[in-house]
Amino acid sequence: MLVPAREADIAPRVDGLLQSIHFKPGQFVKKKELLFEFMPTEKELQLKIERARLERAKAKLQLAEVVLSGKQTLRKKDATSELQLLQAKAERDIAAADVGEAETVVRVAELTILELKLYAPFDGIMSAPLLPEGTFLKREKDSKLARIVQLDPIRVAAEAPFDVYAGRRQLTKSDEQTLKDVELTLKLPDGSEYQHKGRLISGGFQFGINTQKLEVWAEFPNPDHLLRPGLKVELESRLINGR
Repeated sequence: MLVPAREADIAPRVDGLLQSIHFKPGQFVKKKELLFEFMPTEKELQLKIERARLERAKAKLQLAEVVLSGKQTLRKKDATSELQLLQAKAERDIAAADVGEAETVVRVAELTILELKLYAPFDGIMSAPLLPEGTFLKREKDSKLARIVQLDPIRVAAEAPFDVYAGRRQLTKSDEQTLKDVELTLKLPDGSEYQHKGRLISGGFQFGINTQKLEVWAEFPNPDHLLRPGLKVELESRLINGR
C-alpha cells in the first residue's frame, strides 16, 4: 500500500484570531509557502510596550553608570564612603540585569509576531482547513489546523515472505547491500506498470507472528503526483547486476 513519505500537522503556536487561510483543500503548496495568518494587532501592541520597557531599562542603566562613575571619582578624593561606592556598583549591576531581562522579553515578543504566520514545512498537498477564518484559537484546545502530505517521493509499505527475503539475502550477503542492489517495479491496480523505478529504503526487524512476512518500505519518484496514499499496489524486484 502507498503511504506518505512525510506528513505533518499544521498547528497554531500562539493564541489568537485566525485572520486568513491562504490555500484550498487539495492544493499543492511549496515549502515555506504561507498557509495561515493570525491577526497581529494585539501582539504588535505588546511588542511596542516591551520595547518601551527596554528603552526605560537602558536609560536607568545609563543613569546608574553615571552615578557609579561619580562615586568612583569621589572615592578617589575620599569624599564618599566605600559603602556608598559598593551600593552604586550594585545598583548599576541591577540595572544591567534589568536591561538583559527586557531584551529577552522583547525577543520573545518578536518571535511571537513571527509565529502569527504559519508556513508549509515541505512541498506537499493540503487537507481541508479544520477551522474557518475568524475563529479565535487556543493552542491547548485547537491543536491542529490542517495536515500536509508529501507526495514526491512516495513510499510503499509491503511484506516480503521469508523465501524472497532469504533468496535476496543469499545473493547480496547483507541487508545493507540488498538495499543498494535491488531495483523495484510498481504494478498499478489496472495492471499497468508504473513508469518510474523504485528502491528499498528499509526493512523491518522481525517477521510478523501471524503473517510470517517481513515488513519492508520502498520509495518511488512521483513527480506528476499520480500515486496517492492508500492505493493498493504490487511490487516486483530484481537485482540491478542481473543476478
